[in-house]
Amino acid sequence: MEEKNVTNISLSTFFLILAIIAIIVMGIFIYKLNNDKTTEIQKSTELQSQVNSLNGTVSDLQGKINNISETINSNNSSESSNTINNNNSTENTTVKFSEKEIKDVLQMCLNLESAKTNGPGTILETLGLYKDYSNSNSEKSAKKTRFMKTSIKFSDFKEAMLKYMTEECYQKQWSDLYENEDGYLCYANVGATGVAYKVNSIKKVENGYTANVTASSEGPDSELTVKFNIDSNKCIVKSYEF
Repeated sequence: MEEKNVTNISLSTFFLILAIIAIIVMGIFIYKLNNDKTTEIQKSTELQSQVNSLNGTVSDLQGKINNISETINSNNSSESSNTINNNNSTENTTVKFSEKEIKDVLQMCLNLESAKTNGPGTILETLGLYKDYSNSNSEKSAKKTRFMKTSIKFSDFKEAMLKYMTEECYQKQWSDLYENEDGYLCYANVGATGVAYKVNSIKKVENGYTANVTASSEGPDSELTVKFNIDSNKCIVKSYEF
């Protein structure tokens, strides 16, 4: 009987020890699993923090890129408006004409102005129309005795003039010196000492343009400022004044 009890006690003890070992192993496993999970959570948190930081950096860089882009666009717009062009703020026009084009057309208008001071008939030479200045029927206009009648078609004269100025400019500056009689050009038979003009430079201003001009005559040269405007659709002078 005593041997049987000893055997039972030994088996019970064995299973108890085995159970304790199993619990210890499971505890170690669970601890390790929890520890690994905590480590992974920490790593995930750190990665998320890095991602958030990178997103913030990307946003900052994108903001800087946008600011740089806006600055470049603003500078380009400013340079375009400062370049001699047809972007007159009061006329709401677009950029079309170069500084040289505007300077050349103003110079031609002033060449015509210079010829006009010598006598309206000399403008015909400047325009390349002065082949036969006297009409075969009558030297003088029948309507105005102070006007000289030519064999040049008035339409040819106007077409040549309007290559450099608008109709509005022509009417204001020239129409009192030229007449259309029976389709032929008549010009006022007047004249004075001529003045030659040279356009040195032009500048865009708020209400159009200004030009620095040298005026040469019998006396010393003088510097003048000419205010002028350019048509919005074609590089021709819309108005000018000394």
